[in-house]
Parts: sequence; C-alpha cells; structure tokens
Amino acid sequence: MKKIGILVLALLSLLPVTAQAKIIGYFAHTDIVAYINGLPIPSYNIDGWTGIVAEDLRTYGFDVFWDADERSLWVGDAFFPYPEYTATNLQGMEPVTATYIPETNTKPIGSRAGSIYATDIRTYVANEPVSAYNIGGRTIIFIDELSRFGDVVWHEDRREIRYDYVPSWSMDLYHPDYEAETEQPVASFSLNMHRDSEGSIITTGENLDYLDYMRLYYNKKDGMCLGFSLYQRVLFQTVDLNTLLWDISTQSYDGTTLSPNADKANQRMKILINDTPVSITKVTQGKGSGHSDFYFWFPMDLKERDIVSVSVSLQ
Repeated sequence: MKKIGILVLALLSLLPVTAQAKIIGYFAHTDIVAYINGLPIPSYNIDGWTGIVAEDLRTYGFDVFWDADERSLWVGDAFFPYPEYTATNLQGMEPVTATYIPETNTKPIGSRAGSIYATDIRTYVANEPVSAYNIGGRTIIFIDELSRFGDVVWHEDRREIRYDYVPSWSMDLYHPDYEAETEQPVASFSLNMHRDSEGSIITTGENLDYLDYMRLYYNKKDGMCLGFSLYQRVLFQTVDLNTLLWDISTQSYDGTTLSPNADKANQRMKILINDTPVSITKVTQGKGSGHSDFYFWFPMDLKERDIVSVSVSLQ
C-alpha cells in the first residue's frame, strides 16, 4: 500500500498546474480567426473578446520575457526607458517563425469549449499591467491590448480580427555646431524647421547649439514627443535652463512623479507641428553618461513624411 500511495503522489505531482487551479470561467467555440501582421494565431473567445496566448507572440516577432522570481510576464519592451530605444524595440527584436494554420470550427458558435483557471501571474504589455487568464497553463491576453504597438481592427464581414504593427520613427531636427560660441548662460531656446521644395530640412533658431540630439519621436503607445539632451560641455552655461526644465517636468529619470499634470510645461513650452499647436501631456526625463535628457510628449499620430514644419519655443 505504501508503494501504491507513493506512486499516486508522484503521478499527481506531474499533473499540470491547471488540474489544481480554481476554475473561474469558460471560453467558447468561435469562427473568428485572429491575425498578427497577416499571420494567423490561435485564439480564444472569452466573453465575446478575442484572447491570444502571450507566449505565442515570441514567434510573431515580439519580445516576451518571463520573470520567474516575480512571477510576471512582459510583452514588448519593458526595459529601455528612453524614446530612442522604445521607438525601435517595441516589436521586431525576435525572428518571425509562426507556422500556425487555423482549423475550421465545427462546433456551435458560443458553446463551451474549455475552462479558464485562476492565475497569480502578473502580465504586462508595453510596460502596463493587463488582464490575463490561464488556459491549459498558458497565459491568455486580449488581442486588443496590442493596440499599444499598432492597429487592431475587427472585420465583421470576414469574421477576422487583425493586428498590424505601426512602425515607430524618429526625425532629427537639429545637429549642434560644436564650433559655435556657447560661453554665455542661457535659459531659453527656440527652433523653426520646415521642409523646402526638395524635401530638405531647414532649421533656424536661438541657443540651439547648447542642445544635443533634438529630435521628434513617435510610437503607437505614447504618441509623439520632442526630445533633446543637455551635455556636460555646457553644464555651467545651462544651469538656469536645466532648472527650468526640471520645474516643468512631470516625471524624473528614476520614475518619480514630479507633477500630476503638464500645466507648467504648456505655459512655458510652445510647440506647433504643421502650424497646429499641440498640448503637452507629460514631460519625462532620461539620464546617461555626462548628459540629461528631456522629452515633451503630445498626442499626435503622423508619419515622418507628413511633418512639414515644426516650431518650438521655451521661455
């Protein structure tokens, strides 16, 4: 009897976690086919929403990271705090190897297909917590959560839901002249950029040579931002400017909230894109070896080629 008892315990230890987990709901049979950048992916109908396996996204080009110590799953880039990284790494770091071929559903639509189990795994998409479910030991998220990276569109006539990645981009606005005179203290700057008839970028302004890496950035999750750096080469000349930038920032480089809103930023910084004033929603900071960075974010959805003019004034 002891040997039999030991054998039973050993077999129980090999059962999947879902066999011991609490059932919290059921998923249903569906005729809807989900696509990731044109490739079909297994999907589940959960209360009328389309769920996909988060771990499957690795084979569709996403960066999916499992933190065993924290029991957390991260989809997308959760590790690079600066726009120049997030603009290129939110998707596309992994090779696309998906080979799934959808099967025709033969069961009544909406009928019970299987169980959903409770999970203690915390799941994040683009660094934000999302609802997740346990089906057969796999982590299920709604495909709509991927709208942080691109467009999710429902095609009712074709019974399809499709996610398509919207590429991020960055656009250089000004390269400083390191031979220019930068000995005077400054507390403001201005920039005026436009494309000429041949598409070349023409930029003029004041105190721009005190700044480095002035660019526009865009990603689907956060929208657009104007970013630039202050380097140690002009550390003493930009003390007042740096103080002002800190005063209007909403989030410091270590993630600390400095202000609940961007009211101060909108009072002191004026940005126009294609002659249209924009409303700044947040001002985040970055930090590196010998430089500090500032990013002014605003909700605008444009491609780089659509940017005709940019006007910036900080007073």
